[in-house]
Amino acid sequence: IQLHGAVRIAIMDRGGCWTVVAVGCMLATVEGGVPLPTDAQLRYQRQEIVGLTHFNMATFFRNGDPACDAQNWASSQKPSSFAPTNLNISNWVASYKAVGVKSVILTAKHGCGFLLWPTNVTLPDGRNYGYHVGGAGGIGVDVVAEFAKTLKAAGLPYSFYYSLKDSFYLNAIGDNVKTGGLLPGQINVTQEQFEDVSVAAVTELWSRYGKLNEIWFDGGISQRISTRIVALLKKLQPDAVTYGAGIENDMNEVDWVGTETGEAKYPIWSTGCNSPGGGSTGVSPLQNPTNFCPKGSDCTLQSPDVWFWVPDTPIKSLTQLQTMYHDTVGANSVMELDFAIDRTGNIDPMHAQRYREFGDWIQSCYGTVVATTGWSVTDSMILEIPSSAAAVDRIAIQEDIAQGQRITEFVVEYQSSDTSSWLPFASGTAVGHKRIAIATVTGQVSRLRLNMTGGVELPANVTLAAFAKAPCVKICVIISLQRFPSTLP
Repeated sequence: IQLHGAVRIAIMDRGGCWTVVAVGCMLATVEGGVPLPTDAQLRYQRQEIVGLTHFNMATFFRNGDPACDAQNWASSQKPSSFAPTNLNISNWVASYKAVGVKSVILTAKHGCGFLLWPTNVTLPDGRNYGYHVGGAGGIGVDVVAEFAKTLKAAGLPYSFYYSLKDSFYLNAIGDNVKTGGLLPGQINVTQEQFEDVSVAAVTELWSRYGKLNEIWFDGGISQRISTRIVALLKKLQPDAVTYGAGIENDMNEVDWVGTETGEAKYPIWSTGCNSPGGGSTGVSPLQNPTNFCPKGSDCTLQSPDVWFWVPDTPIKSLTQLQTMYHDTVGANSVMELDFAIDRTGNIDPMHAQRYREFGDWIQSCYGTVVATTGWSVTDSMILEIPSSAAAVDRIAIQEDIAQGQRITEFVVEYQSSDTSSWLPFASGTAVGHKRIAIATVTGQVSRLRLNMTGGVELPANVTLAAFAKAPCVKICVIISLQRFPSTLP
């Protein structure tokens, strides 16, 4: 093994895998230092895949936000219309685990205004809110509680989606209560009363069901209630990340990547935060961003893109899901993949099969995440790949983002059994938590050379792993680039 630009190396044997430790020269500095994640943001980014579960009144009518409308309201206003015939949350867990998701979200309340828990919240006239699983004719099951209990038993963190801006039941669309046109069964409230009901509902949701991992705010939070919502978050769920909230100075912010296709445009930076309700792929640390904001990529299985289960809707192919994985997890984002529960209260068998295929492919191609150590990296290195190893056509580069996102440019080259010349394998800008690159190579790769050609300060704990071609069995070639402490003699 050779290193370039380094003054000292050490080689360690880790159960047959090779690790190279090195010192080298690096790079630029930024004013104020590199933004660092909070513990909650770090936990979120390392999860890689989140299950975004859609199950609510929309399941029984149509996909939409809101799914309730003047045409279906005579039926959709009835709690009895939310009627799963065989609710089985353990069935959901099987698909979550098949894919390998590391946390799960449930739409506890969507645009219709229906609540998946029996609430004690009251309307302005003192009556119970009424439009929930415990309402007149409802199934009488606290779906949120069952979800929390089942996920906890499965060892999966859980969270809830509550749309603060829409409630067809309360005649509010886009964060504004409509004037006039009230349908039978809708509740006449003022703007202030609508907001009071919303705050009371999330107070219940965030206080009844344990510690939450990620709280979804679809479309952000109204400035009118942001002060109250922020105070509740700090009091009830201080360790949860907030998705799409757009709260000023929110230390646990996660931002929407800007597209629901699962194919965000590279590069994706964990530095730089969005405006409320906005979406973007962030900004390079070279532009002196002041905040660390991981980017979440919400995407659907059904195609065309619908979130709630719709009968006879086609689903994405395994090839499409592979592309989405590379464009999200493989590009420094978190894949928030939809799990649309059907009208029985289960994962559609066709969906479950595709989830299994997708999870099997992930495991086959990329296996477990490579562990890193606690030092920093040189700017270039070469790895010899044993001739007995499987043919390589893909790599994964990872920074230890606990120290911030620091690499801003890299180049990977290879030599093969066919030539001693260095040939292009991959290049790019953002690395962050993970950057996967796949190359069309000539011959069998015998060497890989990684050059860090741009960055801020010293990148920390950078790991490069090489992987085999399809069927993607991982080979034992792991490169952990580290830096000796400056106190070494």
